[in-house]
Amino acid sequence: MKKTTQIVNILIFFLIIASIITTFIKVSSIHHQRKSQNLIPIEGAGQYYTDGENIYYREEIMKYTDLKSFTDLSINAYSKDKNYVYRFSTIVEGANPETFQPLYGNYAKDNQNVYFASTLIEEADNKTFEVLKCIWRNKLNNSNHFARDVNHAYYMGEIIKDIDPKNFFFEDTDCTDIKY
Repeated sequence: MKKTTQIVNILIFFLIIASIITTFIKVSSIHHQRKSQNLIPIEGAGQYYTDGENIYYREEIMKYTDLKSFTDLSINAYSKDKNYVYRFSTIVEGANPETFQPLYGNYAKDNQNVYFASTLIEEADNKTFEVLKCIWRNKLNNSNHFARDVNHAYYMGEIIKDIDPKNFFFEDTDCTDIKY
């Protein structure tokens, strides 16, 4: 029994070491790839890089981007240029870059629509849509996925059935006491 426990512990140790080495190799490879492609970070744009002609999210080239008008919106991995809105490197279909604004909890909206991540919430009313913000551990909880508008309550962009949105709220600020 003791010998089996020792063998298991040794195997776990080697798996942890292998995992650390694999992560190091991957990070070194990405860094080397960026250097070999002459990619330079776009100032204030987190994970976005340029080679002077194209924009890359991490090491993936972003098609259709306009380098001159590109802006990282710094919330929920959204960015935009004069033509499109992006989440990570994916175009947010139908989003208007002129009026697009990220909200909390992966929600965003423009002058006509509301989005969760890069998905359109077809039923949402963009004029009355609000994310239910709360405080968790003395920080604004940006991962909060509850929201509402005049017609519905939402969780992660999906309608919560049988809930009156007018009465759907956090009673206190610690995110634990949701009322409906």
